[in-house]
Amino acid sequence: MHLKKEKILNKPDLKTVKKEEIFTINKEPLIRRLSSTKEYGKKYYRDTNFLPRKQPRFVLSPSDFSWSSVPALAVFVLLSLVLVSAFPLLQMAEKERQAKSAVLGAATSAYDEFLGAQQAVLDSNYDGANFSLSSAYQGFDKALDGLQDLSVAVSLLPQVETGKQVLSAARDSVLGAQYLLAGLTNLLELKAGSNGLYTVTGAGLEDKLKETVNNLNFSSLYLTSASGLLDGLDMSSVPLEFKNKIEIAKEQISVFSKSLGEILSLQSLISDFASAEEKKYLVLFQNYRELRATGGFIGTVGLLTLKEGQIKDLKIETVYNSDGQLKLHVAPPGPLQRHLTDRWGLRDSNWFFDFPTSAEKATEFYELETGVSVDGVMAFTPEIFKKLLEITGPITMSGYGEVLTGENFVDVVQYQTSEIYDRELNQPKKFLADFTPVLLNWLGDLSNVEWLNVFEVLLDSLSQKNTLLFSFDDGQQERFENMGWAGQVRTAPHDYLAVVNSNVGAGKTDQNISQEINLESKLLPDGSILNKLIITRTHMPGNEKEFPTNVDFMRIFVPARSRLISVFGFENYEFLPASLEGATNDPDLKKIDNDTLINAESNTLIYKESGKTVFANWLVLAPGETKQVKVEYIVPVEYNLSESSYKAYSILVQKQPGAPDTKFSGEFVLPRYLEVWSVYPQNTQMFENKLIFDSDFQTDEVWGLVFK
Repeated sequence: MHLKKEKILNKPDLKTVKKEEIFTINKEPLIRRLSSTKEYGKKYYRDTNFLPRKQPRFVLSPSDFSWSSVPALAVFVLLSLVLVSAFPLLQMAEKERQAKSAVLGAATSAYDEFLGAQQAVLDSNYDGANFSLSSAYQGFDKALDGLQDLSVAVSLLPQVETGKQVLSAARDSVLGAQYLLAGLTNLLELKAGSNGLYTVTGAGLEDKLKETVNNLNFSSLYLTSASGLLDGLDMSSVPLEFKNKIEIAKEQISVFSKSLGEILSLQSLISDFASAEEKKYLVLFQNYRELRATGGFIGTVGLLTLKEGQIKDLKIETVYNSDGQLKLHVAPPGPLQRHLTDRWGLRDSNWFFDFPTSAEKATEFYELETGVSVDGVMAFTPEIFKKLLEITGPITMSGYGEVLTGENFVDVVQYQTSEIYDRELNQPKKFLADFTPVLLNWLGDLSNVEWLNVFEVLLDSLSQKNTLLFSFDDGQQERFENMGWAGQVRTAPHDYLAVVNSNVGAGKTDQNISQEINLESKLLPDGSILNKLIITRTHMPGNEKEFPTNVDFMRIFVPARSRLISVFGFENYEFLPASLEGATNDPDLKKIDNDTLINAESNTLIYKESGKTVFANWLVLAPGETKQVKVEYIVPVEYNLSESSYKAYSILVQKQPGAPDTKFSGEFVLPRYLEVWSVYPQNTQMFENKLIFDSDFQTDEVWGLVFK
């Protein structure tokens, strides 16, 4: 969103400062009026309102679309709550009979229109919903005008000021809802096919995306305004029985704004890949049944060429075709040498937990092997395809005698590409190459509700790291990182933890692994923090026959300069460096090896990677086994507990892409003489002096508190 601001009027010599500013968003003019501060010691209401020159345009016709599947409905719930709380405030404030009738009549009419809009949406009557929203806006505007016409004595009552803010928030929320409906309607006009994206109306893809972002930006603008008005309420003038409703409304609009932000980010992502400039992307298919640092073993790769949202070319093949062309002998990471290989290549390039680092390494190998340079990297685990198949329903691959579903996708693909492919043709990944355009065509035939569900699956896949993105374009890469889609090792102000497992035993055994992570953190009297980490891994018997043992090289990422106290539970294997006689040594691996220390008691490696301290060692699980690893360490955060100032503690726990089912639990214990001021998130449990948190660990998680 490009926001241009120009000051029009500023009179600092007045006790009441008034400014009028012009904003433009995508060349659409808006007026923002501000009035604030004090005059003659009296507090005046601050009115923040954004008025577009024209109403949003709508194309709301699909009969099978239901907004119950998207968070837009939260707006109507919010507005209903706001209006319910507004009426008593107006009744308390209004002393003049005629004005009371006009104000309450307009507000009541607007409220009825809200209810009508909600029902119209549920009934798929979009023209009716739009009409009701427009009428509601006019009703709120009329009610506000009525309040402005009150006598001076009455208009200065705090209840009237509060009523104005509530009605203004409702009015801005109406416009936010209207523009959201318009923006989502634009997205519904995009469809997928075997050749990429297109618009059902025949409009240019770039123009449609610009229209979408324009509508969504307006929606975000109005919701931000509504949120600011609610945050600025004088709660002392709100009746006690309605304060909770206001808080609920604020919470709902916050959640809704977050969802809107994700939709805007998705639109930005689509725009990035719909560039008029032709771009090539290396596509990595990561098999999480053989887990690696960024999601899984790279058995299949693709080269995708895009221009203006169209697929100009898509080549999918086994990674061994590329690796077979590598003439340079590069020494692999030491742990890979124990069981797997003495040559490093594209298939093992995702060794680093930091995906940008692994992605760059993958492109280096790909260019060495094929001579092709790329503009970026996309990495997928099978999870996204499983979720898409749950939307499309079963897809028949008639030439292969297979019917793919979300439940059997991984098994069928592994069977078709590893066991029964045509040895004479020698194209083991042809099944995937044939499946991709079929899936895209099925997505193009989805209903509008199902198409919106596809967007939801894509966003979930990005947030849960089943899809990772990297770009050599600095601006695009920055957007990926800001949205948490780049899989980078993140910075944290206080504490940090990531448990990263790499299967180097060749077997497809990680589908049978379950993992529990427990962290006990204690603030010691000297101001340091002691962490006790317990990792429990269980290997349930599975179908892997050739390599049934799970051989895991585990890396524990903690804050830089953390100090290891004790380790229990790892295997006692020899450490091999990333070097071989006659081979080229990779500079990134060499740097890690040169800085590595070995804990004499446990044979645990201690080194630096991606700005963190890493504790690394082996854990081997035969089918049916359960083992525990226990690690104690001091983090480099030290508090001066003799000072009475407020202090903060937080921990970022970062998820490994493609990780098996993991339960995370933790606690942070304070000395009893310290007082907890606040916790984050607000629903985090506090028991006496102990912060307790847990998660099913689908995404990165943050917990924290402020204490004194």
